[in-house]
Amino acid sequence: MKNILSILFLSFLLLFLSGCLTTLYPIFREEDAVTNDNLVGYWKCLNKKNEVTGFLDIKKIPDNRKPELAESIRTIASKGYLIGLLNSAGEMDGLYFVFLVKIGKNEYFDFYPAETEAQKKVNNDYKSHFMKFHTSYKCEVKDNNHFEMKLFDKDFLEQLISKQQIHLRYEKREEGEKIITATTEELQKFISQYGDSPKAYTAEVKYCVRMVAL
Repeated sequence: MKNILSILFLSFLLLFLSGCLTTLYPIFREEDAVTNDNLVGYWKCLNKKNEVTGFLDIKKIPDNRKPELAESIRTIASKGYLIGLLNSAGEMDGLYFVFLVKIGKNEYFDFYPAETEAQKKVNNDYKSHFMKFHTSYKCEVKDNNHFEMKLFDKDFLEQLISKQQIHLRYEKREEGEKIITATTEELQKFISQYGDSPKAYTAEVKYCVRMVAL
């Protein structure tokens, strides 16, 4: 049971601890969701040093998982993806419901945790102590076999907030961590304004290359 709890904790907070844009609400509305079925498949992710950082197993959301989505987006479940994040050893690090959305002229991924089979067996009272968050990435599809993911820089966002250059609602945790509680509309305003600014993203880029599943 201890191992299962550890897996649950890491899976729910993996993206939150990565220092990218993490929000309570999604960055998209139903009409913003788009599809690109070329994303379906198995992908190897590399960093700028050409080192393997992990793998993505991208599928369409299966019918039996669609009831787990929030009712507000269940009607567009056919546009969504179920993505497994695997580490460099090919071991599962997390499972996520993901929507590809278009805001302005750019496309973005909105990630939201989905439970693995092991996590579903964990006591609901324990799971109720954890909150799930949305995490966003800019997605640039190069061709059928290559795409890139750029992480929003949360430090850049927090600097804008502290200097009152933008107004996004947030809550501060005891550890000093800011949880962005802005609405979808407010988040889209920020993304539309800064989505083309290199400063809005971390130096980390995930270069994803299509491959045959292991």
